[in-house]
Amino acid sequence: MVNYLPVIEAHLIGCCSRGLADKLFEITGNNQERLHIYGINKFVLFEEIIIFYVRGNWTAGSALFPPSPHYI
Repeated sequence: MVNYLPVIEAHLIGCCSRGLADKLFEITGNNQERLHIYGINKFVLFEEIIIFYVRGNWTAGSALFPPSPHYI
């Protein structure tokens, strides 16, 4: 996304594997400074996520919940 829209930044908040994060940074290439990932190889507490929501001046958001025992 950051490669196609030069005026945006993407903030990914939540547990993300190091492998996926590295792949996303590789894909963004020279635009890596506009891709922000918080939660690489760690669980992000709900209270921390709320802080990002309150602090951010965001246009859109999306929640992705893969099947896992945590969500079931």
